[in-house]
Amino acid sequence: MNILNSLHRRGALFPRTGYSLQTGGLRSRLPRKKHQFTLIELLIVIAIIAILAAMMLPALNKARESARTSNCINNLRQLGQAELLYVDAYDGLPTAVQDMARTSLTWHQMLLVSGLLPNKSELFACPSAPEKTLTPATLEMNGVTYVYYTCYGINADLVGDISKTTRARNFYSGTIPFKRLTTPSRTILISDLTDGLTYAGFSQSSWHELGNPLSTNDRHGERHYNGRGCNILFADFHVAGAPHPEIYDNISDRAVHFGRK
Repeated sequence: MNILNSLHRRGALFPRTGYSLQTGGLRSRLPRKKHQFTLIELLIVIAIIAILAAMMLPALNKARESARTSNCINNLRQLGQAELLYVDAYDGLPTAVQDMARTSLTWHQMLLVSGLLPNKSELFACPSAPEKTLTPATLEMNGVTYVYYTCYGINADLVGDISKTTRARNFYSGTIPFKRLTTPSRTILISDLTDGLTYAGFSQSSWHELGNPLSTNDRHGERHYNGRGCNILFADFHVAGAPHPEIYDNISDRAVHFGRK
């Protein structure tokens, strides 16, 4: 047996058959036949993948929009903190919709030049806004370049503007002083603005125009909540979503929502 084993290791015995003394049989050296997918099988697999992708896409889109809405709410919260600091520093008033005495600075620009936000602030950019709204605007002042966006607007009824001649704050008739609002949690301060509009703000007369969503007097944004609603920073500096912003145009409560009587 030792001699046979020795010859077997040298290949002297059974060189072609693959006979093994250990197994006592023939070991086939023929290659195994690989299974190949038929065209029908490939088409079935592709169809299954397409169906699964179609089922998952709405959920993925919903999750992505939910994340964008959350980022928008966070933007408004931080803008609210900047406005709160402005209120403490400037006679208890938030930024005006425009400062006519300083080359018609808008409220965005007033927050920037006051140093309460970085010179280039992404907080003014709503993540759900289309590209045309996300085109940055710039302001050159005293050798400094400021960059901002116009995705949000401020309640002009509540904050008024600053006179070019007297530098006094001008308010609409019946506006309640900011610090004396009785229900600031219901009064709008800053909100999403309609895509494509470059207005600095809105008023109770330009918040919602029934039956004419393309009007410039229908300025509340509709980029969240299935394209119907907006996010709002209220005068007590809390932020909430408004899936149906037209409710703030209700005549009986309109004065409360816009800070007027």
